[in-house]
Amino acid sequence: MVELLEVPGTKKGGTIAISHRGSRPVVYLDELVINWSSQPNNWPKLLFWLTGSAPGLKINRVYFNLFCLDKQAVVQTVLNALEGDPVIVPAHGTPLVQVGDVARIRALVEPFGQNLSRF
Repeated sequence: MVELLEVPGTKKGGTIAISHRGSRPVVYLDELVINWSSQPNNWPKLLFWLTGSAPGLKINRVYFNLFCLDKQAVVQTVLNALEGDPVIVPAHGTPLVQVGDVARIRALVEPFGQNLSRF
């Protein structure tokens, strides 16, 4: 079974897909979380570097600041999708398959829902 969740509060819309097959669900998180091993090699490279959005496992601050109108709703939707210790597939970069990766994602995402004025 595949569940599709709308990501509310965005300018362009967004979708989180959750596949419930096998021992662990697989969650595609759309644009909020990226896991690039290096900076992208295209024109937005400077933008991602300036915003601290890459390289590594990071919040895509370009997306968060430019396309998220209701940041709290976006954060809450992502956090809700992380139930059940899923494998996490970000829109950009390497999937996160290790047990405990959900805790790493939660640690990145939760502060963005708590103090929105600093982001």
